[in-house]
Amino acid sequence: MSTTRTAVITGAGSERGIGRETALHLADAGFAVAVLDIDGEAAERTAAAAGERGAVPALAWPPTSPTPPRSGGPSASSSPPTCRRSPLW
Repeated sequence: MSTTRTAVITGAGSERGIGRETALHLADAGFAVAVLDIDGEAAERTAAAAGERGAVPALAWPPTSPTPPRSGGPSASSSPPTCRRSPLW
């Protein structure tokens, strides 16, 4: 059984943000880190820095080379998705 712990950090792309510092701190502590940010390139930079500091992999999302959208996807005229409240909230 693996003992590697994994952390998913959102908003970790900013060079001066708490998300980036959290990702780097957790990488230093031995966590595998998944970095998410609206700016894919910034997420990749943070993931690269975390990967250099830790001995475990780091992943960035979204990728900077997205696949083209498929036709028939949501459009501005479609209604927004609905959310259900989690029983844990």
